[in-house]
Amino acid sequence: MKRFDEKTVKNLLDQLGGKDKFTMEHSLRVSKLAGDFARHLGWKKENIAKLKIAAMLHDLGKLDIPDEIFCKIRKASTLTDEDKKTIRQHTGHFGILEEYENIPKSVKDTLKYHHEKHDGTGYHEGLRGDEIPEGVKIVAIADYYDTVIVQRPNKVPVGMVPLSKDEAIRIMIENTASRFDPKLMTRFLELILGKTSKEEKEPAKNEDDLMSAGSCGD
Repeated sequence: MKRFDEKTVKNLLDQLGGKDKFTMEHSLRVSKLAGDFARHLGWKKENIAKLKIAAMLHDLGKLDIPDEIFCKIRKASTLTDEDKKTIRQHTGHFGILEEYENIPKSVKDTLKYHHEKHDGTGYHEGLRGDEIPEGVKIVAIADYYDTVIVQRPNKVPVGMVPLSKDEAIRIMIENTASRFDPKLMTRFLELILGKTSKEEKEPAKNEDDLMSAGSCGD
């Protein structure tokens, strides 16, 4: 069995980037935001470090998604119901981790449960409320926020345009009762609104090119 360490995390991220660079970039942003959020909540440094690793790898199950589905996503083509079902199954895919020992429980929990919802209507297992680990809830909030404010830069389909921070916050508040832990959402808004006020005082910075890796043909 291989040891799970920093080199392992980098290797897994490289594999995810080879599959779909946008997903890897998203994972890195979610990791940073989840770490900032946990720090805002007063988490200990060592626990924040573990959470950031779990957040980095939360979409690792997407390595098992067929390339043709990612090609459809990159081209903003219509996904079939079967495609959507396949994508949802990424939360239950742990095959790539079977060759490693000492996998942190937080990593396994985050891979498996980051699409659970506060009211129990999410997936993989329909967990609700306190059945969902707090670390997973933090990653889920960061994941959702990044997803709605950053979209793929090429051929974005109708209904998936990037939202402004104000719009993202409004939608997250509207969905809090069903999707998010209300107490955590209140604390997250403290963090985001604080970040927003600081960013408004700073000059805009150029963002890295987030075009997806992989070739789908024309």
